[in-house]
Amino acid sequence: MLRFIFAVFFVASFILGIGYITLPVVVTITGFWPGVLASVAIWLFSVVTGFLYLEATLACPKGANMMTISQQLLGPFTKWGGGILFFLSLTAFLISYFILSIPLFSELLQPYLGFYIPPYIGAFILGCLIGGSICLGRTWVFAFNSLIFILLMVVFYFMISKDLPMIETDALNYHYWPYLLFSLPFIYNAFFYQTAIPSIAEFLNYNRIRVKAVIVIGSTIALVVILLWLLITSGSSLGGVIVDTFQFKRNTLDSYIDLRTLQYIDKTIPAFIFLSAISSAFATGIVLIDFFSDAFKISIDQRKGFKRFLIILVVFFFVALVSLLTGSDFLRFIHKSTGFMNIIITPIIPICWIWSARYSYKLENKPCLFGGKPMLILLTFLSVFLLYIGGVLLIEQINW
Repeated sequence: MLRFIFAVFFVASFILGIGYITLPVVVTITGFWPGVLASVAIWLFSVVTGFLYLEATLACPKGANMMTISQQLLGPFTKWGGGILFFLSLTAFLISYFILSIPLFSELLQPYLGFYIPPYIGAFILGCLIGGSICLGRTWVFAFNSLIFILLMVVFYFMISKDLPMIETDALNYHYWPYLLFSLPFIYNAFFYQTAIPSIAEFLNYNRIRVKAVIVIGSTIALVVILLWLLITSGSSLGGVIVDTFQFKRNTLDSYIDLRTLQYIDKTIPAFIFLSAISSAFATGIVLIDFFSDAFKISIDQRKGFKRFLIILVVFFFVALVSLLTGSDFLRFIHKSTGFMNIIITPIIPICWIWSARYSYKLENKPCLFGGKPMLILLTFLSVFLLYIGGVLLIEQINW
């Protein structure tokens, strides 16, 4: 039961990274109720694509991750093409979490230590904390991640509780439905967790029913938090603070710095952003290590000891180094490109996996999603439409 709870928090924390903090910028244009409708629709779509990831994972040998699943179900081209996108997306997210966590880590500890921790020391400590927990084993990193997620929820409660009684209902009635479609890629990026399914399935001993329950419950917790966040930011002055901070800046890192130093919310926002980033860093870290273990064809029984330590050392050294050298330039790249990559990684590639597994290889594997070919065709249409909108927005952001 404890493993099940850890896995639920793992999914929720993977979703509740730093991306959803900026959703009020989009919802300010669409309005609260269109934002709610889009969030619920995207949540449902993310659950369905999570089931596809699970079915593909169960159709392959234990320990299989992106590279092995793609090779077995689609061939070497998709193995390397999807693997590169998978690597870029996960590494980009992990680096962005480090970039935001390092200065916040120093700021939060400075009043207690009496001095400011240099960035390279902060990167070393965070790398040792996350990488060390992964070295201890999967149960430890899931447990640490759950503890941080609980702390995040406590901080989130205190941050929004003072604004709940002051919600202005008139502000919630504004809507601009024509922009609804263009908000979907932004919201979809906030519900990105599907790449963690192979790691979660391994943690739960590939129990189909339990993993499906984890996907539904964990993503639902995240949905509730996101809807509360949209409610608070749409009906109170907090939303205006966030919109003004992010909407008129090209530099994403500067936006977060300005947001956390505003006196209006200075007591809670640093801890809120730090815990959001660090909880997702734990989740992303274990997924990335599992990806590399699979890419280097390390069997599930050998993913411990020196081989695992070496992968962890190389990954977190690289992540810490890029975080220290690139800073806000890398965050700007993330802001523009990862949403488009995630649409390819999470809906489109797993749809191809399942079509191949069911109808090309005719694998005798119990489906995790009902509907057969009509459902997969519908999901393909929705994914291509989402990819088109994401592509249009990406071109606009590059030109901007």
